[in-house]
Amino acid sequence: MDATSTAGPPNGRPAGPRHSSADGAGPDWAALDARHVPAQLRGRGGGAPEDRRAALRLLASPAGGVVPGAGGFGERLDAVLAWARLDVPLAVLAAGHAHALDLMDHPSPPYLRPDAIWAVWLPDGEPSALTAEPGGPVYRLTGVVGRPVGGGTVTHVVVAATGSEGRLLLAVDLSHPRVVVMSTLSSRSGCLLEFPGIYRFEGVPATPLSRPAPPHDVMRRLLGLSGSALVVGAAAGLTATAHEAAARMTPVVDELADEVRALARIVDAAGAGGRGAGPEVSDLAARVRVVAADLLTLVADAEGDPVVAGRAAQLELAMRLGSRTY
Repeated sequence: MDATSTAGPPNGRPAGPRHSSADGAGPDWAALDARHVPAQLRGRGGGAPEDRRAALRLLASPAGGVVPGAGGFGERLDAVLAWARLDVPLAVLAAGHAHALDLMDHPSPPYLRPDAIWAVWLPDGEPSALTAEPGGPVYRLTGVVGRPVGGGTVTHVVVAATGSEGRLLLAVDLSHPRVVVMSTLSSRSGCLLEFPGIYRFEGVPATPLSRPAPPHDVMRRLLGLSGSALVVGAAAGLTATAHEAAARMTPVVDELADEVRALARIVDAAGAGGRGAGPEVSDLAARVRVVAADLLTLVADAEGDPVVAGRAAQLELAMRLGSRTY
């Protein structure tokens, strides 16, 4: 359903066309929290890196909010909205973990370790940057992924590689000695999101998934929509603070959340090909970034408020990572 938004950011720029998920009232944030955020995490934020690791383990547990194959892309983006409103680093890691699990053949494949932290990585540039050659029951993965989100934190990844049979989805254990990490970091401890380096795969054994890899442009499009969900969720966390000017942006942010949810459900309705959402995704991403930038301008005078300043920093992080989050 197309409509024209009458609300807009404070500088008067139009919000553009929107795809409303219902009546434009915005998400029921409390209901999203109840569905996707375990009670132990609600209202507390991610905290220190070790706390985020523990929180991610909780989300990935049967009692948490990451449920493989449950509800499709729309359900996963609902979770991203809720997680980003709580804590952006946790949302980034949890979103990647949830997407990887959704790509698995079944909820408990033999290569899914209970202590693993998964992500989905796409190489920069051309889709042929990662190649796979048959090597017995597995493939041998070769290529480079630069500046991967979560590098240094995630333990396993799902990648899309080009093989003789076309594009393949492969599961990779990053602890294998043929995974070469080239980084400027002196330590790989902590919960790293903006990884300053590359991962080089030199004939790494990789387990093929039975699901075919979506076309590269489709994966990039879904990445963009997931990134918009991350930024909108972070913006909603900022508008929920006591900052009056930020709070007045709540209707605008809620409208964007409605659009994210509506486009995600269009993707679900289109099936596995994921071609149901086209130019609308990039249009939405542009408007999300405009609103987020306006929101940061409104709270620029709140450096003395640690809660507002912390939420603003998380929104800035979401904007940097949004185009690279899956």
